[in-house]
Amino acid sequence: MSLLALYFAAAYSFAMKRVLFASAGLFLVVVSQGAAPWHKLCLENGGYWPQRVAIAFENTSDRAANGEPLAVSVPALAGAKVESLRVCREDGVEVLYDVLAPNRGAKRTGLFTPDDKLVVPVACGPKETTTLFVYAGNNEAWPVPDFLPGGLNNPGFEASAFRVSVGALEKNKAYSEGFVMINPGPRWGQFFRAHARNLNSQAASDSLVRVNLLAALARLPGMPPDAKLQVISGKNTLSYYRLNSGHDLLIPSRAIPPQREREFHVLVSPTEREEPDWELKNYEQLANSSANLLPNGSFELGGDTPESWQKTKSQRFECNRRD
Repeated sequence: MSLLALYFAAAYSFAMKRVLFASAGLFLVVVSQGAAPWHKLCLENGGYWPQRVAIAFENTSDRAANGEPLAVSVPALAGAKVESLRVCREDGVEVLYDVLAPNRGAKRTGLFTPDDKLVVPVACGPKETTTLFVYAGNNEAWPVPDFLPGGLNNPGFEASAFRVSVGALEKNKAYSEGFVMINPGPRWGQFFRAHARNLNSQAASDSLVRVNLLAALARLPGMPPDAKLQVISGKNTLSYYRLNSGHDLLIPSRAIPPQREREFHVLVSPTEREEPDWELKNYEQLANSSANLLPNGSFELGGDTPESWQKTKSQRFECNRRD
């Protein structure tokens, strides 16, 4: 299992299995696809980006480009909503961009056409090459609030100093594992759905799925933060842990097959509440569960030196994590 996060809470130590982060109602699992990762992007609104194009910029000059705005044709993305476009560097950091219509006016809505130009800032040292990724096709995405200011300050810079290589259209899709109808009944007045997607060509490892309950419950008027929950995936009722004053929901999930989407139903009771001291108990249960890669996470086993832990010369405790 991959060790992605380290949590400390009360007197417990955590080194969790892979943690998959969620937005309200829906969430996206971002994993590698081919040579470059399929990046996590802003304002996804529960959707994901099924298309992208890589654009390589080779600086043939002897001077560095420090965010030079360059206009590029990306006809492979024609038909995508302009609001869904995102541009990021190889390390996943997003950059501002602009879209120009054929009349060179700014384009903020509508469909991207083969004649539109994408204006991106290019930062690249002399005689070096940098790559930007342009994502499209997430029709659920909210529009970005800001665009690249200034437009094309030097429209001739591209032709004189850069060789631009626009890659082929890459596609990625997660297929549903199956849909199950849920009838909450009178006990569970409302529910919301969360989805985990494995966009890799290999199965994802067993994981902890994290759902932002604060955002999800805000969509259910009148629901208190300690409302009792039930989590269902397929025909199975799953255990769960609630942390951070109930705002974070962690759901243990078995490995997700490649190119698959798993659906979770989170049922919310309008009348029942979690049991007393539920948050402290949840921390304890999580610390003692197989999801915690640190053995004896509660330190309750052993004497002056907790079982499975060793004291270092600097008077700190360390241990070997479980596989």
